[in-house]
Amino acid sequence: MAHRGAYVYSHVVKIVVVIVRFLQRWHTRRQQKKVKVIADLTEREQRSIRKKWQSSKAEYRKLQKTRENDTPPVSGLSNPTEKRRGRPRVPYRFQKHTRRLIN
Repeated sequence: MAHRGAYVYSHVVKIVVVIVRFLQRWHTRRQQKKVKVIADLTEREQRSIRKKWQSSKAEYRKLQKTRENDTPPVSGLSNPTEKRRGRPRVPYRFQKHTRRLIN
């Protein structure tokens, strides 16, 4: 069986190849003027695009705020300084089945 590191490495290489291909495609389309960036637009078009960006960002922030308010609090200890109820947890190495007999 192959080492897990080789498996992870091969997947990372595949992801990098996909990203590089995407960037190359974007640059060729950009050179052919098929993709417009904001610098290519007139000042009037730039203002309208930026206004759309601003409104969509405000809508996104509003949605995030409502999601944050609607989400219930995390169960368990909300404050780590609160005292835990019940018996304290015994570390694994001190549990009975893992103790070593000394002779």
